[in-house]
Formats: sequence, structure tokens, C-alpha cells
Amino acid sequence: MIPINYIPWWDNNQYIFRIDQVYLDDGVCILEPFEQTTGVAQGDNLSPLLFSVLLSDLPETIRARHPHVHMILYADDLVLYSQYRAHLQQALATLETYVNAEGMAINMMKTEAMKFRRGGKLAREDQLQIGGEKVDFTSRFTYLGIVLSTTAKSFSAHVRERVSRALIAARSIRDPWKLSLRAALQIFDMKVGPVASYGIQLIWPYLNENDMRQLERVKPTFLKRVMGLHISTPNRLIYKLAETRWFLQELKTRYHLQDSSAYSAFIEERAAKEADIHA
Repeated sequence: MIPINYIPWWDNNQYIFRIDQVYLDDGVCILEPFEQTTGVAQGDNLSPLLFSVLLSDLPETIRARHPHVHMILYADDLVLYSQYRAHLQQALATLETYVNAEGMAINMMKTEAMKFRRGGKLAREDQLQIGGEKVDFTSRFTYLGIVLSTTAKSFSAHVRERVSRALIAARSIRDPWKLSLRAALQIFDMKVGPVASYGIQLIWPYLNENDMRQLERVKPTFLKRVMGLHISTPNRLIYKLAETRWFLQELKTRYHLQDSSAYSAFIEERAAKEADIHA
């Protein structure tokens, strides 16, 4: 945190520097104010700007000293990745020196490592340290809402999490059976669908048939509550009654997603089940 003793305030065409006052409410009364001489008030718009300025030279520092290490920086989340463990360890040492010099510290409770591999266990030499403390390796890591696995090509865990969150969002809609079908579909597109499809453009080429089946069940599950039908009602019948398209068909059109073998197999499977309705 950058020490800031005075906050600039614009008044009458000139800057007036004032000391930030902090009040504490203990639930009984408001205590006497005191001066905040370090940092800024929580939620202040100035805070992220100052943090960005503080770390502005970090990317170039890592690139210059460790050309085989790449960095992703978003707000206060930082990712270092490399094909070489030794280079990554050296970059971690540089990072530790950098943050210490700036008066900050690395939160080891939230620091994890992942090795992308085809399978098998970690090797004995697969170790990373920061300040003499070992970094824990994990088989699952979530970055900016995308759940990553060690294969880097399977997103089944991500799909399961998005489906679970989407169903929770659907259940949060009170008395959906009181809505018209048109209104219900509009609410689904605004509140439920985006939750289920988060990151779909990135993960779409890697989804298998089962992943697509999991995603597809979000919309008919929602429509069953809207229409007051039992959860065991066939999804193909729900779509016919609602006169709407399959969820994956809508996603493919909306996000201009490419054809894939898994999607083609899914469409063939659904078409065969729809034919059963008229049989």
C-alpha cells in the first residue's frame, strides 16, 4: 500500500489538500473520527489506479530478466507460466524481491502452482518455493472464472460448475410459473443463460458430448419450473411445447461458434429423440 498523507481535493479552481477522516460505527454509536494517514478509503476509485501505477514496471522487469517466463496480470491477480521449472523458480525469486522492495507481500494462502501434463503423478523435482516456503501444487485452478485442469484440454469441471451456478440462478427467480412463456425466456437469456455459458468461446473446441449434454439441461430444467411440469418430463417435449430452440443451438448462433464433432454428434442425438415424439 502506498503511504498517502493528504488527499487532493478540487475546489474553487485550486487544489486543497485535506486529511482523510475515518469514522467507526460499533453498532451502538459512532466513535470520534481519526486520521487515515496510510492508503485510501476502502472502495475509493483511486485505489486500483494507484495499485496499477505501483506495479507498472513489473511486466517489463520479468520479461527483461526471464525471457522464457510469461506473465498475466489482472488487478491484484498475477500468473507466471513457463515451459521450464528452473526459469519459473528464478522468476518467483525476482517477484519476491520486487514486492518486498515495494512494501508488499505475496499471499501464500492464495498462491498455487499447476503443472500441465498428459497424465501421471508429479515428479520429485516438481517443486517451487517463495521465500523458502513451498508452493502447493493443485490439479484444478480457477482463473478469471475459467476452471483449468492439468490436461489443459478438458473443461468438464468448468462445465459442471457453470451448470450448477446457472441452476442456482434459475431457482432464485421467484414464482416463475406466474410469468408468461415469452417473459420467462427473456429472463433466462438475461439471468441464467449467461451464467451457464461463461467462457464458452474459449472452451467450445474442447467440449465433448457429455459436456454438451450437461450444458443443454440448463434451459429445459428452467422451463419445467415455468410450465409447472415434473422434472422427469422429456426435454425434447419441453422444447416442443415452448416452441423454442435447443440451448446449444442458441449459443452456437449467438457466439458464432464453429462446428465440432461433439456438437454434430449432439445434434444427431437430439434429432433422433425429437423424431420419437411423432413416432
